[in-house]
Amino acid sequence: MSIKVVGQLTHNALVALLALLLFGACSSAEQVKESNSMSSTSLASALTPSVASSQESSEESAPDKPDAAEDGTERPQVSCGFNEQEEMIRCSAAGIPEDSDYFWDSTIPGNSDSLLYEINLSGAGPRRQSVEVILRVCEQGNCTDLVVSVDLITQDAGSVESDKTDRSDGDSKNELEGARRQADADLNNCPTDFKGWLSTFPLNDYQVVKEVGPPGRIDPDDLRGHGYFRMPEGMNGLEVRMPVDGILYTGSNHLSRAFDGSTLELQYRLEFQTKCEGIRFRFDHIREPVGAIVELFKREPREDSRGVSLEPMAFREGDLIATKVGFEVDGNAFLDFGIYDDLKRVSTSQDTRFQNAVCFYDFFPSEIASYLRGRVQRTDNLDPDICP
Repeated sequence: MSIKVVGQLTHNALVALLALLLFGACSSAEQVKESNSMSSTSLASALTPSVASSQESSEESAPDKPDAAEDGTERPQVSCGFNEQEEMIRCSAAGIPEDSDYFWDSTIPGNSDSLLYEINLSGAGPRRQSVEVILRVCEQGNCTDLVVSVDLITQDAGSVESDKTDRSDGDSKNELEGARRQADADLNNCPTDFKGWLSTFPLNDYQVVKEVGPPGRIDPDDLRGHGYFRMPEGMNGLEVRMPVDGILYTGSNHLSRAFDGSTLELQYRLEFQTKCEGIRFRFDHIREPVGAIVELFKREPREDSRGVSLEPMAFREGDLIATKVGFEVDGNAFLDFGIYDDLKRVSTSQDTRFQNAVCFYDFFPSEIASYLRGRVQRTDNLDPDICP
């Protein structure tokens, strides 16, 4: 009898215990579900930016996530911001391929640290409306310039690649102002003596030059501060390379008359600002520039050689600029070349129409300088101050 009572109590106790466990489990499940719902809501709130209506936006913009190309790789991008209180422009790059070469440049010199670039505007002279920052990315011999224009008035920066939309043409009637406007440089990048400063000659072999036209020529139709290199007839297929680092900032794509006076052929003039303040140089009678340069010219060629402003494009010493020179129609193979010192550290003409042209021979190593001087044939009607 006692055993039966105990058995009934045990059975009832087990039933009660089982019911209690089931109730507790359901209750815990509801609490967990509610807790998870609250955690998800809190996480979503944490990831959603919250800006008070009175809060001002930051002056510096963080780089956007790079766009993806068709193959899924990230596109190179540059983002810049201007901090007016610190007088600093800070830029960063993203999506740069690991096996590529790249370097920074800007119309006001800055300092680079890998994918970061800073420009200190303090002491940079009068405030300008904008500063252009250039990141050149080269991969397997193909180079692309990413250009960012930082607006110092509205504090807005826009990133544009080198094939950006057309910009209006502007005649560079005053080339000196154009040079300073497009690419300021730094005296710290200048040598104490310009003799031998250019270690790279524009042509692969300077000995193909059979005649040198001296700078400072006084011709019946014009004054010519630049000189020229003439090669044997028909040798138009020559590579032209950068003699020093520089920024292409203006040029001309014009139709020029060949020696017969009637045939028109497309010619290019290219003008560069170096990193040495005040020193610029030009090529003219380029027949076939590299494709990246051709794309900078948005206007149709015309019989007007006046220059137009170009989107600045940075080049390094030795970079290929062109593959043909002169007039192919009659085999007249020559290349105009001139160097200008706007600070007049090198002897130049007192006549401003020569635009501060200098005697470029000694800018090259002494062996090349002697060779060039030995190929000069003209000695009359020259400005005496340019090549004394």
